[in-house]
Amino acid sequence: MSIKLKMKLFISQFVLLLPCLVFAQGESVNPSVPQNDLFEERVKLNNFYLVADKAKNTLFVRSFDSQNKELASFRAISGANFGDKLREGDKKTPEGIYFVENKIHPSRLDARHGSVAYKLNYPNPYDIINKRSGHGIWIHGVENEARLDKRYDTLGCIALSNSKISRLGKLFTNRRTPIVVVDRQSAEEPIGVLPETHPLVARIHQWAADWSSKDVDAYLAYYHKDFLGRKMNYKQWRWYKKSLAARYKWIKITLSEVVVLRHGKYAVATFKQHYESDLYSDSTRKRLYLVGSDEKALILAEENVRIKNKNFIMPKSKPMQIAYEAPRAPAEKITESEASVIDFGNVEVKPIGEPKLSALEVLNF
Repeated sequence: MSIKLKMKLFISQFVLLLPCLVFAQGESVNPSVPQNDLFEERVKLNNFYLVADKAKNTLFVRSFDSQNKELASFRAISGANFGDKLREGDKKTPEGIYFVENKIHPSRLDARHGSVAYKLNYPNPYDIINKRSGHGIWIHGVENEARLDKRYDTLGCIALSNSKISRLGKLFTNRRTPIVVVDRQSAEEPIGVLPETHPLVARIHQWAADWSSKDVDAYLAYYHKDFLGRKMNYKQWRWYKKSLAARYKWIKITLSEVVVLRHGKYAVATFKQHYESDLYSDSTRKRLYLVGSDEKALILAEENVRIKNKNFIMPKSKPMQIAYEAPRAPAEKITESEASVIDFGNVEVKPIGEPKLSALEVLNF
């Protein structure tokens, strides 16, 4: 083989390997996982989550397929003051389970944020109930790579190199990609995704089954007395659910894509819920925030993530007044003659109060 031909062969092989070499610089990658697989995770229904270990200054990328299956890890720094965030301005990174909300517009970035940033949903419902204040917790880049050597140097955000957050950010799905933030990991208190056979996962399915059977007392027993959901406390939620159970002849709940993540403080269950009854049907993505032991964990908060295919079938009875807030239209009286199916799209439905059910009937959890 001629020298010229050998050189061409060497250059072609080097070009093929270059993306992997660039990506691997300054990070740890599981050698058993081809790099292309990591960037195809988004195609597999967002099949990964993040773990930020503040003590190790590391952001891990883990698979939903296994609690300890590590796909990659990146050097990352956190708040200038160590510890869990409690209030605005304490320069601490909050510890718990959060979700990537959206990409921050470049016009809002300062030099310290680097080239790109993503907002996390701090404070989440758990934080709000526990009266933790603050806002603007992001995962972002840095203005200078040398800053990553300081370990703790942000106002409460998580920061990594511009190249890493840029590539990792392409895999994020708004309001779906989770990040578990801990001060440090320990074998005594495992974190991350729970297997399908775990008691807490089984408890989520039983929660849905009890509501499907209209066993209201059993269903309400899953809720914490400090519960907060859709601006209702436990007492209001109990009244609301009992009213729905009395009105509907039957209810059927189907859960899919159930994932339960655990942190030392609480757990979060995410899933897609299909709700059917004789009067109403919808498909919703939900999050449940649970506290307590696995077999007896209680729902502290509940929130919808995405609503689609939401329909309300009007009963064949007297007209009912439905109040809601819409971006372009005021509340209206809807009668049976006007429409048999009402599509509420993305409007926010708000309770009017007791004892009338009114708007509470149109959004069922």
